[in-house]
Amino acid sequence: MLFPTGRFGQPCRSFVSEGSELKQIAVALGVVVALAGAPSGQAAVADLWYLTFDPIDAVAGTQSGPQEVVSYDPGTGSAAPVRSLTEAPVEIDGFERLDADRYYFSTSTHAQLDGLTVAPGDVVLSESQGLSLAFDASAEDLPASIDVDAVAVNQDDELVLSVDTHVQLDGIVFEDADLFRFDGSAFHVYFDAGAAGLPDHADVDAATSLSAGRIVISTRTGGRIQGTTYDHGSLLLIDGDGTFASVQFDASDASGTTSDIVSLSAEPVGDAIFSDRFQGS
Repeated sequence: MLFPTGRFGQPCRSFVSEGSELKQIAVALGVVVALAGAPSGQAAVADLWYLTFDPIDAVAGTQSGPQEVVSYDPGTGSAAPVRSLTEAPVEIDGFERLDADRYYFSTSTHAQLDGLTVAPGDVVLSESQGLSLAFDASAEDLPASIDVDAVAVNQDDELVLSVDTHVQLDGIVFEDADLFRFDGSAFHVYFDAGAAGLPDHADVDAATSLSAGRIVISTRTGGRIQGTTYDHGSLLLIDGDGTFASVQFDASDASGTTSDIVSLSAEPVGDAIFSDRFQGS
């Protein structure tokens, strides 16, 4: 069973019955571990990062894998356990936390989750009432082979997505490093990876949205962008004009893992209730 949790690890009532024992819940647990902040000379944009890694590896001394979202505090070095999404063998490849009780996620394979049939191209909304499809890939004419591998939400509450290969939607060709927004009826360019300087082989496989049109992305492979080297465990800040700003985090340097970051969300700097991003209704 999948279930959402609050910032301090409290499960939502609709997913975990009162008085249930943890040992009765056949789910993996995410763990909060501490990492260093943004690289020297660069202002941090997040108080907490929510990340998923693939493959399984020791991340800052804690085993992590594609079935778990781990939360990192880059500023204080504090550590505390949080529950994560998971229902074996489902792997998370897109995640966007909205607030303590709501988040979007996508999976890398077909799955049955709490009675909901989910395809790799779908996006699921988890909230206290349960799970629902926020984006139905087949209804929006995405090819059956497409995997949505990055999920974000902009300040207009629109879904921002990336896919694992190039695709043509509404007459626009999107590469696997691009991000596109879905306004409920049509698709639009949100981030043009080539214009930002990402190499042709790049594949954005994790993204989150901040204020003023800024985004943070991670890619499936490393490379160089505007003279800066990054790898698949790096978080790249993109300014509102679509240009590269800085490397915000590097998992290899900070925690010793060489695993790929495959999902990404953030609690922006300055406010515990996400003042830096939209307020969910």
